[in-house]
Amino acid sequence: MVEAQVHPVRVNVQDFGAVPDGVTDCSEAFQRAVDALDPNPFLGGGTVYIPAAENFYVLSRSVIVDHPRVRVVGESRERSVVETTSYSPAFIFGLPRGSKQHPLSRDHWVDLHGILDDSAFAGGVGRWGYRTKADEVCTVSFPASPFAFGPSGGKYWHSVRQFTLDFVVRNNAGPWADHQQLFGLVDAVGEPGPWFAQVRVLPTGAVMRFCFRTDDGLRREIRVPIQADQAVLRCSLQLDLGTGAVAAWVDHGQVAPDLDRINEGWPTPQRPSGTLAFVPNWYSPFNLATLTPNSNGVRGTGRIEVDPNIDLTFGALRFSNVLQYADAMGRPQRTTSGTAVTDSMWLNASAGEFARLPMNEDVRLGGAGLPDFQVPWAAKDGGNGFGVMVSSSLADPDTLGTHSVTNLTINCGRRFGNQYGQGIAVGQVYYFAVENVTLAFGAQGLGSYNFGVSYPVDLRMCDFQFHSDAGIYSWRHILHGSSLSFGGYGRSAVKAYLGNVTLRDVFCAGSSDCVSPVRLYETVGQFDNWQFDFEGDGVQDSYFWATIADAIGGPTQLAIRDCQGVNGDPTAVAVRLVAADRNGGIATSLRRAGWCTIERSFNNYLSPTMRAVVAVDGPLWSGVYTGLPPARPQLVVTTAEPGASARIGVGVVPPAQTVPAVASDPIPTLPGLLGYYRAEGLTVPGTDGRPRLAADGDQIPQLTDLGPGGNHGTAMRSPAVFEPGAVNGLAALRFTGGWYKFPGHTGTDGTATVFLVTKGAALVETGTLRLWVSQWQQYSPAATAAVYPHTSDVDWVVQAVRFSTSGGRILRCWTNGHVADTQRLDTVGDAQWTAPTLGTILGTDVYRGLFSTLVHCASALSDDQVELVNRYLLHRHAIAV
Repeated sequence: MVEAQVHPVRVNVQDFGAVPDGVTDCSEAFQRAVDALDPNPFLGGGTVYIPAAENFYVLSRSVIVDHPRVRVVGESRERSVVETTSYSPAFIFGLPRGSKQHPLSRDHWVDLHGILDDSAFAGGVGRWGYRTKADEVCTVSFPASPFAFGPSGGKYWHSVRQFTLDFVVRNNAGPWADHQQLFGLVDAVGEPGPWFAQVRVLPTGAVMRFCFRTDDGLRREIRVPIQADQAVLRCSLQLDLGTGAVAAWVDHGQVAPDLDRINEGWPTPQRPSGTLAFVPNWYSPFNLATLTPNSNGVRGTGRIEVDPNIDLTFGALRFSNVLQYADAMGRPQRTTSGTAVTDSMWLNASAGEFARLPMNEDVRLGGAGLPDFQVPWAAKDGGNGFGVMVSSSLADPDTLGTHSVTNLTINCGRRFGNQYGQGIAVGQVYYFAVENVTLAFGAQGLGSYNFGVSYPVDLRMCDFQFHSDAGIYSWRHILHGSSLSFGGYGRSAVKAYLGNVTLRDVFCAGSSDCVSPVRLYETVGQFDNWQFDFEGDGVQDSYFWATIADAIGGPTQLAIRDCQGVNGDPTAVAVRLVAADRNGGIATSLRRAGWCTIERSFNNYLSPTMRAVVAVDGPLWSGVYTGLPPARPQLVVTTAEPGASARIGVGVVPPAQTVPAVASDPIPTLPGLLGYYRAEGLTVPGTDGRPRLAADGDQIPQLTDLGPGGNHGTAMRSPAVFEPGAVNGLAALRFTGGWYKFPGHTGTDGTATVFLVTKGAALVETGTLRLWVSQWQQYSPAATAAVYPHTSDVDWVVQAVRFSTSGGRILRCWTNGHVADTQRLDTVGDAQWTAPTLGTILGTDVYRGLFSTLVHCASALSDDQVELVNRYLLHRHAIAV
């Protein structure tokens, strides 16, 4: 007969070996206390008691709470104090150690003999790697570390101008597959944040892709050639954002990187740049083996794909903010400071590095005999921390609920100047409460693992102090809080993404580094009774900063009530409403309009030297201000270019606005004009044989060319139908199964500029340049490049694209006058102008949207010319931007 195991419902950490002397590592004792509770998902759980002490409890690694209904309770936050000594969360909630269906084993810590060269094992030191096997664990996540925030505190990768990446990874699944993810940082829309690395197998051979974004908004890519059957990939890449120098090595031998996609504006030795930098990383975690914010391995969004059969072993990884190696093509062996490079250099501390995976720990087993799933990493100046292994099958049954932390102080990283740790990290939980807790000295007090929705997260009477990033980082939380205080934080006090946040009765003290105390990325927010106390240096940008919603299933609603603030930079505002970085201020059926309500706020004590109460960047925000507005500064300003619809008014929403009028139509005088077509003013044959103006429902057999060439468009198959007044009083054509052909267009000089006013997913092709659904494509029989211009299915949009051979072939795109994210491909041939079409591609895909204006130019127009035409088209069609 097997005796049933008895689990206590209350445990004291001191009974499991915790010694609160400020020196003894209590990590194992705390973990044993949690593991002693009943893990039954329906009946288990209990209380972990942390007695008061004269000194504090030291944690060197995270305590993973993967039992249900666990209460972590101290006697008081003055005397029950926990302090971390590594840049890792003190407590992690909502992260099971392996899924319930597939518990992990020691096999995921793999001996690296046969992967690394023998130098890595000198002196008998064991080295271990982590295996990302898809049927058990798919990724490793480092949410609060130099990997996430960069090597220089508040600069968030933006200060990194020289970068060297070294790594060793073994592919256990045979030859490399296309879109095999390696590691990196990716934001919620699939963009590099600021960079990621993956393997791609192309018809021309296998490459390691290093994709990154720079602060000019461009997406850039470096390709390092490798062998598709190369089981162990030993690779280094270094780049200099000031001089443009790029060098790469495979198996310690230098190879020539492919820079065809490095994009425009990349510096050269003849034209160095002192300003180009990585785009800052505000919220993207660093992951191994998958690149999406969803660390559970869900297939990515946008341009990022995840191989579901991933099976990799990571042996080494090192980041440096210096150029480690001399660029010397042709030498058989690279050197650093005159010494031959070996794998061991990537495992041990070296000059210039700011982070690495040392992989020098054996598997650590918990009370249940399972690994604790923490992956060590090392930071500059001897600091260290731990990432976590995330189950590939993390799902609802793994979501743990009804946790709480009360009467406690958590200091994370107080004894280190970098302050990269988290106090509490929340994974995927049902109900989590924090009450009467102080969280201080770290990157974040309450942080998120980007796994899934957590709801609700309740905070009461909590104090967040001295955080280098934010007091609260909330990712997909339903977050409620009251009676909170923030002080001494970095750029933000609260940073929330894709969630619903309600915080009331908050005191927020100033910080010299503060840009926006509340920063909301596509988040519904309600904020009541906030007091911003900024002395000396005021807020740099705004008290509240919010982007429009995209993927939360509805419009963004922002309610600010009874909030007051003092002091601000002369360029700052109280509330900044942003349409987003790359959407050109357009609405789609998924991206709804935002609504902002400001009640009785910022009418007392707001600095009269600040720019305004509200700044609007884009037309998607509208709302009202209720109460007595301040006499100074003004209520609303527009900050977008080429213009914006600042639709916040006192008690009523103002009408939409557009850009100022242009003196005359600039299109007929554009250089290289091949065709100028618009629906307004079209004629059709009358009953008497003479032309008459088109009327509602008429089929249009011919598009008249308003340019000097007379290159009229001929209807093929079913002509489009005329609709008067379809675009703010101007006419449009609706396609019903046909297209238009322009046989008179010719040109092969490699330059092109196209403008298109459309509603819906437009289709237009001009030889080797096409707009198809949601991307401009530049193509040839051998290669294709794409730009994503953000089309709209509910609003009219002005699209523009330019293709030029000046200084290398450039493909650049604008949406409603805003520059869209851009990529380029130098190996694609010149733009060809052979029988362009509107309404279909190759006669197969039929466009059924609305069209108003099309302009073809066999010339690469200047930025000023493009802006002038964009302004004219936007004003003429009354499109608010």
